[in-house]
Amino acid sequence: KRLGSERILTAEVFPSLIAYVGEVIRRHVRGAWELRSTQEGTRLEPEIVEITGGRHQLLRTYKELLEYGRAASMRAFVHVALRKHRMIPPH
Repeated sequence: KRLGSERILTAEVFPSLIAYVGEVIRRHVRGAWELRSTQEGTRLEPEIVEITGGRHQLLRTYKELLEYGRAASMRAFVHVALRKHRMIPPH
């Protein structure tokens, strides 16, 4: 179902979207959830951390939705994240 970015960015929907997108990425990269403190130390942000140390900043979905509005695609967001994962050489 398609929802407008105004609806997706609400407190009722956005956390579930982040959880879903994060789980899709986590399963593909065999990563783990982590809460990371922002540079200011004022809040925690969810990320997926790969075993190689690569990180997927899930709040970038917020930027995607703000910039592209109704044209934003979570499928494309995940696709790009997974393509970047394959480009990272193992340690």
